[in-house]
Amino acid sequence: GSGEKFDANGNMTIAQTITIASRIHSLYYKDGFDFTVSEGDEWYQPYVDYAYDNKIIGDKYKNSNMNAKAARLEFAEILSNSLPDKALAAINEAPAGTLPDVSAVSDAGKAVYKLYKAGILTGSDDGKFHPANSISRAEAAAVITRMADSSQRITL
Repeated sequence: GSGEKFDANGNMTIAQTITIASRIHSLYYKDGFDFTVSEGDEWYQPYVDYAYDNKIIGDKYKNSNMNAKAARLEFAEILSNSLPDKALAAINEAPAGTLPDVSAVSDAGKAVYKLYKAGILTGSDDGKFHPANSISRAEAAAVITRMADSSQRITL
């Protein structure tokens, strides 16, 4: 939550995104990782370290502003690395150009298409993904649900 409420319309931050990705990864692999914060560290530091050590994120995100709003593209890129490909099997066709505002060849674009094909992302009503827009906590909750429970994935 955010303070004492869920704040569905609030925006996700890079730190929150990395935290979620780390927890999904740890639960999937049942590694029992202890995310306890060391004295003097920021609340998100164990998640950033875990994500970096497990190749969920690289230097780009490890050294970014953790309190910055996460763009939809960043959210997808980070979350797509939290599960192995076999857990993100394609259930949808999505040839290059399906999402006209996302490059199908960039690393971040490949992540969006992977999650789109897996039924985790659905795009917007206008047929676009809006990669530079921030992602709300409510939107993130829908994505996380579909990642954690494959029966909730969307066939397009």
